[in-house]
Amino acid sequence: MQILRSHDWHLTAEEAIALQQSFRNQIILTDQLGVVRTVAGIDVGFEDDGTRHGQQSLC
Repeated sequence: MQILRSHDWHLTAEEAIALQQSFRNQIILTDQLGVVRTVAGIDVGFEDDGTRHGQQSLC
């Protein structure tokens, strides 16, 4: 999988809405993976003081 940075992360609410709407044509509505056996994910956030919060899951 190749991930390309397509935009700046510092957006106003209006810019973020416009960006999300521009991604509409990239939604894949058909199965292209076949059988999925494992799914993993992580979500990490940082506070202004550097405190890190994270959650991970493996299904």
